[in-house]
Amino acid sequence: MPTKKRTPWLRLLLAATGAEVLYMSWAWFDLAHRPASTMLFEQSPFFFALWAGLFLLYVIAIHSIRHASGKGETMFILSVALVFRATVLPIQLTSPPSTIVGPLELTLQSLPFFESSMWLEKALAIGTDIGALAIAPALLKAAGLSPTWTLVYGWNPLVIKEAGAGAHLEPVGLLLLVLAIRLVQKSSDMRAALAFGASLAGSLWTATSSPLMIGTLGARVIVSFLFGASAWAYFYLSGALDLSLAMTGSVGGSLLPASVGLARTFVTRDPLYPVVLCFGVWLAVVLYRAFWKRPEPGKIPGEALLALGGFLMISPQVLPWHFIPVAYFAAFSRNPGWLVFTATAPLTYLAFQNGQWSGWSFWLGFLQYFPAYFALIFGWLGRSEKSRGG
Repeated sequence: MPTKKRTPWLRLLLAATGAEVLYMSWAWFDLAHRPASTMLFEQSPFFFALWAGLFLLYVIAIHSIRHASGKGETMFILSVALVFRATVLPIQLTSPPSTIVGPLELTLQSLPFFESSMWLEKALAIGTDIGALAIAPALLKAAGLSPTWTLVYGWNPLVIKEAGAGAHLEPVGLLLLVLAIRLVQKSSDMRAALAFGASLAGSLWTATSSPLMIGTLGARVIVSFLFGASAWAYFYLSGALDLSLAMTGSVGGSLLPASVGLARTFVTRDPLYPVVLCFGVWLAVVLYRAFWKRPEPGKIPGEALLALGGFLMISPQVLPWHFIPVAYFAAFSRNPGWLVFTATAPLTYLAFQNGQWSGWSFWLGFLQYFPAYFALIFGWLGRSEKSRGG
């Protein structure tokens, strides 16, 4: 006797309603209490209670669409994602500043009308975020996945918080990168090279996909590198780009600071050796997967996740909004451990003290990263040999 196919609608509706209530409560709290608050919202008990509730509902929503593939569900997911972003748009978060600023962001900040308007910055962040979200269903179909998995990015609380409320501009580079990937899948290689070059001009993190794009675009990728390098060189030579802002200690770092600490205890006090080792291993893995395995165009987003995720693991500084692209590409992996990184990312805000990034400690790093690494390894071990790799 055939089993009755379970509908995801009830759980999906309950999760969407519950999450919207929490986002509205957040907006109300911001309006009523923010003027009297002297600390970051991310350091308050209310935030952690709100965050736990949002991620619980997010997990329920993901679980409910595991076997869904209809257009109705996809349209509902996209619509609710827009509603979530509209709800948090009025929230005025006083987030700590970024430490790495790309040429595109410098250009925008140099415009008088843009610099003086937080709303324009939010509009750019949310606009590019929605643009990347709109491309997700096509990328998922090309990967042989259901477009309903757009929910993984569209409903992720970290994305909604950092792009919608925090106005961080990671989605700008994300939109350009996923556009380049989509153009590769449509065999528009020259346009893909231009889009990838624009992403390099806007963000440093998109360079983690360079081996993938070299293997895919071949000589055309030279156009990308010329485009990106020209933008960086222009702003550096003009004095507008201050590379001294690039790093402030190792706040938010995980494997690299741990490797440096272990090397200092057992091998050498020179941090250069563990740094070279970590980046060498990452580069070798990325090059192997890009040039030896040569993924099909539909698999490129999953490979981009491994490249970017691995880079964040060995980076000396990782701030919460740096996980926005991880949330996007996590939909292309069968390993749910990647989403745990986005769940624990706000713990980094506890290291913001006295107006600057400080106070990062072993125990804070352990609390943030142990659940994520444990879930990632546990998920990888639970897969078959044939399907391992993402």
